[in-house]
Amino acid sequence: MMIKNCLKQNMRTPFANILMILLLSLSGIFMFLSLSIWITAQRSINEARDAFTTVAVLNESEFIQSDVARERGVEKSTYSILEALYKAADASDYVEAIDTRRRCMAYSSGCKATISRDSDGSAIEYPYIYSIIVGTCISIEYEYRGSYVITSKDGSVIEEASYIGYVAVMEIAANESYMADDNYPYKYVRIYSDQFMSDLRDAIVVGERYVLYGQAFYPSTNSGNMTYPEFKLMDLYGTEERYMIYGNDDFSWVKINSNALTKLALSDETKIGKYKITDMYILGYIDYSYLPYARLESTVDYLLETENNSKWANILNEWTVTMHSVQVSLTDDLDSILLFNQDLAYLIDGRVFSEDEYKTGSKVCIISSKYAIYNGLECGDIIDLRFWFNGYKLYNSTTDVYWFSEKYNEKNDFFGDAEYKVIGIYTAKNISVNSEYNIGPNIVFVPSNSMTIQYDVMLPEYTEIQIDKETGSYEIIMKTYISTPNSRSYIIKPGRIRDFEMEMAALGLGGYFYYYDQGYQNIGTVLETLGRNSLILVIISILIWVVIIAVYLILLISRHKNSVRLMILLGAKRSQILAYMIISAIFLVLISSLISGISGCLLYGKVINSAYEEAEDASHDLEYSSLRTNTLSSSDHNVIAVNFSKLEGSPKIIIKITVIQFSLICIFVVLAAFFISSTKCVKCPGILAESDKQNRK
Repeated sequence: MMIKNCLKQNMRTPFANILMILLLSLSGIFMFLSLSIWITAQRSINEARDAFTTVAVLNESEFIQSDVARERGVEKSTYSILEALYKAADASDYVEAIDTRRRCMAYSSGCKATISRDSDGSAIEYPYIYSIIVGTCISIEYEYRGSYVITSKDGSVIEEASYIGYVAVMEIAANESYMADDNYPYKYVRIYSDQFMSDLRDAIVVGERYVLYGQAFYPSTNSGNMTYPEFKLMDLYGTEERYMIYGNDDFSWVKINSNALTKLALSDETKIGKYKITDMYILGYIDYSYLPYARLESTVDYLLETENNSKWANILNEWTVTMHSVQVSLTDDLDSILLFNQDLAYLIDGRVFSEDEYKTGSKVCIISSKYAIYNGLECGDIIDLRFWFNGYKLYNSTTDVYWFSEKYNEKNDFFGDAEYKVIGIYTAKNISVNSEYNIGPNIVFVPSNSMTIQYDVMLPEYTEIQIDKETGSYEIIMKTYISTPNSRSYIIKPGRIRDFEMEMAALGLGGYFYYYDQGYQNIGTVLETLGRNSLILVIISILIWVVIIAVYLILLISRHKNSVRLMILLGAKRSQILAYMIISAIFLVLISSLISGISGCLLYGKVINSAYEEAEDASHDLEYSSLRTNTLSSSDHNVIAVNFSKLEGSPKIIIKITVIQFSLICIFVVLAAFFISSTKCVKCPGILAESDKQNRK
């Protein structure tokens, strides 16, 4: 009965009710959209900060100055600047974390390294370039290699020696050889060398079989008319300039005589250029252990069994360990590694490391797709790793700087072993040939804490020349490099790139770091602007909503004041009065809340999509978003990969706010009804007359 009377009461003023419904609905829609967009923007900002990784890296090759460059006056950054940069960045408050990646090698008996080649076919993946080949010499030619003044240990001149080298062509016995590349496509190789024994033991002659240790190359596209690829014999002595060592007891200058001619299968009438063969010399090893080849009377296995000094057994062991080893990179944040940060390296199977795995040092790893395919590995498989390291080899010229991991040496000791579970498989698209940021197929990533054993990284030395400007004198100082390229990334706090760079510039170190933020710099600005603007709208909309609710409550109280007082005079209970007021108001409140809720849901998607499209459009061609793909040092930027999360939002926000609005209005109505029912009522003929008039109607 009460509900029926309340509905009749509301139907008596349809225009006022419709107007109030529109006002409540519009204010509700305005408030809902502004509040939900503000909540969404704040949530998206927080998620973007977690999803985006801003890194600052240095191109260390720019700081390594070769002796040749120094002599020619080439302007290059000195290495001392690199040390200052790292020291300053380590202390910066704008750095959130530092990923200093240690590296080592690890032997895995059940797997073998896969060989990668650059664009022209040359093998570039060190230290996996060495092979042990068995071959038959099919031709050999001797040639003039140069002249050298032979001196005694006291420096007196003995004689000027013109010495020879040779070019030999070998036919490879692939089934007996230990090749770095199991699919090496060439049957013949050409050897350029001047390595002999002083007594010409095992000298290379046509028709004989040999086992040889060295590097098997691939002809490049600009190799001209080269018939056979080169096989470069290993330098077991440790220096390629043996003839420059004065008074070294490991070598001997030997003039070619009749005995030597017999061993070389030459006649005394042979001429090499303008020189008679008997007037020429060889520079030969005295110690047989330095010779990187041997004549085979039978098989390699027979050689290993009969060799007294076990040289070839050691060589084979070194080759086996090296070729069955991976390069381990220990990291605290995979996404801080430049190629992963730029999506040039990414997982094609499995998952990345979890925060818990980083923290606890779980024995898990991520391997390359090439390595996985070559060794038949899948996610979930276990690989055994025995860690070792033999330092780095640095090749430095005026144009290029290459760092190579050295091969295994019999003097190395394994310093730890563990079984690692494969949880991810990545593929990498390298930037350019020999870029220090490249990721080879034999690199395995593991959490830093999974291998905490300390070991000597054996970084190479470099010379630093300190010049006294007043006197012009100089001093040459030997120093050790402090790190290797692509081994350190600084994770910058979101949106603080400019602050960090200004800090470096204030120290006189500006312009050296390269920054990559995956597009956060722009999308973060869009989100923050959206958040600020929506907050202003939230404040305005709430004020408007409060004013309209206040007006509605005043009108509600004014309309039902006499009826409530009459109910009090007639002895109605407070609960009945409260029920009457709520039922009278709930009709308008429910309709307006539904309208505002439904409209808000419909408009919400369009507003959010519009904001997302604005953020997406703004995230292209960003200053810090992507790699500089040419030399990594120009001012041009090409967008390679920009990742960012969509604005996080859901109509559930609208539904929640609708329920909250409805509940708040109901609470206000209850308070208004409680206020009216508590007001002292005085019997008034006017009230009774008005009530009687309404009852008659």
